[in-house]
Amino acid sequence: MDPRGFLEVAAQLAGLAATPDEEARSRSAVSRAYYCVFNAVGAEFAKIGTRLPPDANGHKKASVYLTTTTIQDAKQLGKALDSMRDERNDADYRLSVPGFDLATGQDAVRNGEAALKLLAAIDKTKLKADVDHYRRTVDRTLPPLP
Repeated sequence: MDPRGFLEVAAQLAGLAATPDEEARSRSAVSRAYYCVFNAVGAEFAKIGTRLPPDANGHKKASVYLTTTTIQDAKQLGKALDSMRDERNDADYRLSVPGFDLATGQDAVRNGEAALKLLAAIDKTKLKADVDHYRRTVDRTLPPLP
């Protein structure tokens, strides 16, 4: 499945779906927008030979790999992904947190669209080199170069 489909669903949930619960729509839009970006980032990492852990650690690794690169768009994307994840955690797990109105859901969709544009602009060859360097020197999940 193309993770960008989640963003289309998020847009519908943020104002086009016929449901009486605005907060539920907004929280769902926030969650779907985050997962769109997270899965799109994961797919790009897979293309360059980096698999994210299949558990909660994968979410953190995605943003760490992005924010530790020398590519400014990747750093910005990593920060956006972190912010979107924090908001998604509030949306999914902290139902007492207020502020999930229609505008919040619509902002999440716009943030997702902006994040996908950043992802598309990243030089994937440079990203691979930077991520591999991090994995060799910090993570130690790749063997050192000879």
